[in-house]
Amino acid sequence: LRYVWILYFTIYCTMQFKFKALVKVGMEKNSDMGASLSEPDTKLTTASCGNSYLKVGSSSMQGWRIQMEDAHTHLLSLPEDEKVSFFGVYDGHGGACASRYASCHLHKAIAQTKAFGIVAALPEGDLVEAIKQGFLDVDKDMLENHGNLVGVAGTTAVIVMLKEDTLFCLSAYCLLACNSAMLKNIPCSSQFAFNGNVGDSRAVISAGGVAEPLSFDHKPVNEGEIKRIFSAGGWVEFNRVNGNLAMSRALGDFIYKACQEKSPKEQIVTAYPDVVSRSLTDADEFIVLACDGVWDVMTNQEVVDFCRERIAAGLAPEKICEELLLQCLAPDCQMGGLGCDNMTVILVCLLRDKPYEELMKKCIRDRPPTPVRRVDEPSQQFVTPPLSPADSQPVLPSGLFPEAIGSTVAIENENKQEKVQKKNEGVDCAVGDVKQLEELKPKVVDYNANESEATGEKENFNKDKDDLVALFNDVKRKMHIHK
Repeated sequence: LRYVWILYFTIYCTMQFKFKALVKVGMEKNSDMGASLSEPDTKLTTASCGNSYLKVGSSSMQGWRIQMEDAHTHLLSLPEDEKVSFFGVYDGHGGACASRYASCHLHKAIAQTKAFGIVAALPEGDLVEAIKQGFLDVDKDMLENHGNLVGVAGTTAVIVMLKEDTLFCLSAYCLLACNSAMLKNIPCSSQFAFNGNVGDSRAVISAGGVAEPLSFDHKPVNEGEIKRIFSAGGWVEFNRVNGNLAMSRALGDFIYKACQEKSPKEQIVTAYPDVVSRSLTDADEFIVLACDGVWDVMTNQEVVDFCRERIAAGLAPEKICEELLLQCLAPDCQMGGLGCDNMTVILVCLLRDKPYEELMKKCIRDRPPTPVRRVDEPSQQFVTPPLSPADSQPVLPSGLFPEAIGSTVAIENENKQEKVQKKNEGVDCAVGDVKQLEELKPKVVDYNANESEATGEKENFNKDKDDLVALFNDVKRKMHIHK
């Protein structure tokens, strides 16, 4: 029996040593992401494509990094369904293998699911699950068939799919967008956008000049992400998974997916997405997909304003993409890493069977004032409580639509409530489930304590209350969040 215990202890120590060595290798390889060239590689890889419904441009640049780890895909039609367009941006880390593999195979994995392409015939929800499974399938295939090649590499993914359906959409487009997984079946006559995400690459849409996010960043400091990470045996240190990985969901990163007792969506790092659906209107002008090399430098609204101004001036989408990357490029590497990352962007202009000049005219019009709905700087409006001001990173809590008013978001995971507060305004509301939005009522503030200021404060409070109720009623109408 003594020898058995000695053998067991030896095996245990050996496995621990190998695991720590593997993690160390991964950390050393991922640390290369912070290495910089003496001069930036400003060579732009630019492409364009289009048809009567879409005009698309893309561009990518290595920048200050020692290697290019981004990849992207734009297909006006898929072989499995010529009416489906696919666009994706993949931000790799620890090497370029995972991002390149995803750019070649993710759309194929989605298209090979049984439910793909039969939107009208499927019961509600089936297509969502099929697409989610497609992302898990490509992740599994990457591990089983190409694990040695991929190694410790991983990648985020933000994708947008567009499907024309003349039967249900009257030759219009039904927007299907997601940041690493998506889709819910709703009749195309309703014109919904379907969004989801894994990682911190991002997609936004310009709705009459107002930037509306189509995805939400997955960061280890998010309350729901922390719970899953801890449950699978991981930890969060320096706002990173196991002190290393900056995002909590990704394709690849298999050293964080080794817990045998957990399902793929319950691993320390998972490829399983959240899904959000959004109605699509005639006000929608274009979609921007980009990696965090762009979003770390410019806010959602700044990117939309940048593109919109140049569309109005008649610039082609690919030229706009080039100018955007050059705008984000740092003059040196003394800016804390901002503007020093690989950068990739895709601009998808929604023509709807009209000439590009019509979109130019729409973009010439001034963006209407939107004091309540404006989401120009979500990274400043939404900060998770665990972060200190010095090292805080922009994050959006899972399942929360970013048009809510607020300076701070605190998440109470035990009762599954997400609390949004507007500082110094006396408005306090709690959002637990989107289905409860209709019942949402702001709390009443007692003004009897200070009679002299009651009148003015009541007017401000009533205005904020009316704006808040109108906002969430509109959100309830437009958005459907699917966990």
